[in-house]
Amino acid sequence: MKKIYTLLTPLWEEMEQDGDSLVSGRIPALDVSIQAEIVAEKEEIIFAVNEVTIFKPFTKTEKEISISDEEGMVPYHKESIQEGYIKSGKYIADRKTIGTVVISYRLLLEPAGRNPVFDLGWERGGMTGSGMTFMPSFQEGTYEYTMNWNVSHLPEGGKGVWSFGEGKITRTGNEGLLKTTFYTAGQLDCVKFGKFGYYWLDNEAILPLAVTASQIFAYESRFFKDEGESYNIFSRHTAAAEQRAGGTALTRSYMYLYKDKEQLDPSWIKFLFAHEIVHNWIKMKNEPFGTNTWYIEGMAEYYSALLPWRMGIITKEELVKELNKRAVQYYENPRIACTDMEAGGNLMSDSEMTRIPYGRGFFYLMHADGMIRKATHGKHTLDDVMQRLLEEEKNNPDTGNDEWFREYGAYITEELARMEYDNFSNGKEVIPDVSCFEGAVSMVKTTGKQRETDKPCVLWRFV
Repeated sequence: MKKIYTLLTPLWEEMEQDGDSLVSGRIPALDVSIQAEIVAEKEEIIFAVNEVTIFKPFTKTEKEISISDEEGMVPYHKESIQEGYIKSGKYIADRKTIGTVVISYRLLLEPAGRNPVFDLGWERGGMTGSGMTFMPSFQEGTYEYTMNWNVSHLPEGGKGVWSFGEGKITRTGNEGLLKTTFYTAGQLDCVKFGKFGYYWLDNEAILPLAVTASQIFAYESRFFKDEGESYNIFSRHTAAAEQRAGGTALTRSYMYLYKDKEQLDPSWIKFLFAHEIVHNWIKMKNEPFGTNTWYIEGMAEYYSALLPWRMGIITKEELVKELNKRAVQYYENPRIACTDMEAGGNLMSDSEMTRIPYGRGFFYLMHADGMIRKATHGKHTLDDVMQRLLEEEKNNPDTGNDEWFREYGAYITEELARMEYDNFSNGKEVIPDVSCFEGAVSMVKTTGKQRETDKPCVLWRFV
């Protein structure tokens, strides 16, 4: 197996300490050095970077990226191509590479940006971000990656953390692993519990949230029959004026963004962390984008409400408040009649359409659970379908709607499963069912008001 060794060297700069801050510095620059056991023939791609990811550009570099091998500097040229939401930059060899290829560059960081976390940015105490806009991907295949940090420029106690843990880490992954992971460094605080870690900079108020997150991960990892891999959460503080609380999930990790103390509400964050942690396990092939977003995000929404309730870490009042918030977001959405594919095609460009798969998937899966319970007199639930699809996806990465029709249809008939899908995926009404909460919650049909148009609409309320 080809090996790729990465050394990251964060550079420290002192700052004036303000009244609330516990630290007095930041990381305005990062040196990247990658040694890769790869071979590129003349006119072949050595590696690729994301020049733009949705609306976030590649991190500014001090100079052009340097590429060398055993014979010296490797001349190259670049080609750009738009691939969906990503503008990809291909680095193409002007001669065949010989031996280990060394890629090196210095990044000049901007302040930490808003969601999604595809940038690498500085904040007080260090830096946070993902590899989407500063790391390369390689030729298709599986590699052995070693990540290491040179923290000699950081204050005493400073550390560097990758999605998979602190310090020097080795693990296997596909050609894009360096991109689809998070990186943070500086004067970090942390909570660790087994394979779980939560890391943050310069805010004591995050400590209780980190403890709660560790409890949610422990419960969900048992429920979803996790195979014992690590999982880490990171927090980013951003001053971006438009930032709403939220975050981004990548490989075995999640980064939560907040702007002020009000966005550290422990009640709401329980639901958020539960949702994002579910993404470790719930997967489906989603090509073209939108095909199975209803399942991926719907399952995360479903279990982010159900599992904290089963755990006993939320009250009935908190649960009802969250269900009603989600109901307003979906049933009063002016794009509620759009198709799944229309919603998928407008990701990030239309905030209302972006929300559709979350609400649609959630309320439809509540309905599906009720159908299964009725068909089996309470002997089976949506959990049974989910667990079988979970096992299926491990062996079949092409698992999709057909497998859903088969497994769900085993209880209600495949014909009815397909008919329901055709209806909801084309924007027809979804009627939820509260059986999953086993008597704790009831619902009533009321009239709401669509955002933007003020037209009356059906709105389900939970009590």
